[in-house]
Amino acid sequence: MLLEKLVLCDVGTFRGEHTFDLHPRIKSGQSRSVVLFGGLNGAGKTTLLNSIRHALYGRQALDVSVTQKGYEEHLRGMINDGLGQLVKPANAHVDLHFTYSRLGKRVRYKVTRSWTTRGNAVEETLTVTQDDDVKPLLEGDGAQAFLSQLIPAGVSQFFFFDGEKIAAL
Repeated sequence: MLLEKLVLCDVGTFRGEHTFDLHPRIKSGQSRSVVLFGGLNGAGKTTLLNSIRHALYGRQALDVSVTQKGYEEHLRGMINDGLGQLVKPANAHVDLHFTYSRLGKRVRYKVTRSWTTRGNAVEETLTVTQDDDVKPLLEGDGAQAFLSQLIPAGVSQFFFFDGEKIAAL
């Protein structure tokens, strides 16, 4: 899996839509396949990492024992707090674009996970599109099953990790 682009809209510290290019760079003829984010505390580094994990795993990105109510609270907390805005955002979304090689063929996918607050409830949607197609390839549970096969949630901690966790080890 080669991550290409992450788009956040009203997620955590990121108000409005922000796009992050995750393509590996080539320098002096060498591919640089590791992407590092640096910044001050509160700048959004952990939000970026958690957003990638959330796009791929949804509720599975959290503790396995989290209840549906706990997950909805987590989603509600991920929406930008709207400080300085007249109206606090009621929804947010994460788009993750990546390339995956299957049977020698490279396929581009886009995962969109969005959530909206409606009173006390939170509604979440998940779609996967292929090769820039507008029509979803997969939705809901089928999309989640597909994503979980690419990199199982249990091993994702070895691919998507926060430097603070390494320091703690």
